[in-house]
Amino acid sequence: MLFEHLGRPIKFHLVNVSDKEKLELSRLITANGGVVSEDSLIKFTIRNPHVGNEEVYHVNFIHNCVKQNKILDITKYRHGAMGIGCPMSQFLRGSTSCIVDSDASEARPDLLLRSKNKLRPSNKILPSKRRRRRPNRKNNFRTWEKQKMVNYLIENNLISQARGNRVWKQMIDKGLLKHRTFHSLNNHFRKYMLPNIHLYKMDSKSLAKFLRLKM
Repeated sequence: MLFEHLGRPIKFHLVNVSDKEKLELSRLITANGGVVSEDSLIKFTIRNPHVGNEEVYHVNFIHNCVKQNKILDITKYRHGAMGIGCPMSQFLRGSTSCIVDSDASEARPDLLLRSKNKLRPSNKILPSKRRRRRPNRKNNFRTWEKQKMVNYLIENNLISQARGNRVWKQMIDKGLLKHRTFHSLNNHFRKYMLPNIHLYKMDSKSLAKFLRLKM
């Protein structure tokens, strides 16, 4: 998906947006494989705040990427400091030159996901010393799979047990999502779906049960 790489979602930090705007953007990001998280190094906003040297970008970047189904030049959507090259290229491949017209195979979206990396005053990303893991494409869940997981929990009154493995084993035993493992279902539900559970289709009573599960 657009905002996923190697089975891992790209993180977006939304700041200074209303609850209504955040809900709309969250649905758009989630539908395209990303997640909304305060851990992300790249922040997006609707208004033009006083940000000093902080890197903040307009949310039109998200809308336009979805419309064109590709990652665009983020410098055109920037608020605040200028003149340090293309930050999206820095996050994707550690270079200040823009990748918009370059070979897509050179891009490295996995760097964008390492939110614990710290920026030096030069605003360059430090090279990661961690050993790169082999990509696990089985974790690249589709929207219909996530909704099916939610529907299964609701229809079988299993929401309160969703953090355990037994629920997901039973789901696979019944012939649902047999191409997945119960470990991957449990892991994806807890890490990616539950924090954004309000974005899935369900009635208010079921939503309340899921929200209690987050506590």
